[in-house]
Amino acid sequence: MVLLVRAPENSGESIVESPLVWLALLNLAAVRSPYVGDGYGQVGTLWLLVLTASRQRRTRAQLWVLSLALVLWGVTLEGFASARPPAWMIVFSIVTQLGLIAFNVAVLHSAARASAVDGKR
Repeated sequence: MVLLVRAPENSGESIVESPLVWLALLNLAAVRSPYVGDGYGQVGTLWLLVLTASRQRRTRAQLWVLSLALVLWGVTLEGFASARPPAWMIVFSIVTQLGLIAFNVAVLHSAARASAVDGKR
């Protein structure tokens, strides 16, 4: 199984011990659950996004785009939408959910790939 591959020799811990991997797995499980609302299921992905974004410096334009995306994301969460939300809100919500799932899978994939590369050394 890919998740049991050892991380770099200097760390001595497996990829399963990485907090990013666990958070991504928990987020994907929350999305899968039929009883978790959109707002509750997406908060963990927001945490994961903040943790991964804090690893790099961002330009001012990137921060503005991220801020706009977060505002639109907040508008589509439960409680802000009316009983009959407009079509743009439904489309944006679907795109957001697909993007969040893809982001969690990408974090898992990059962690597994980095672990496999380090295991070959």
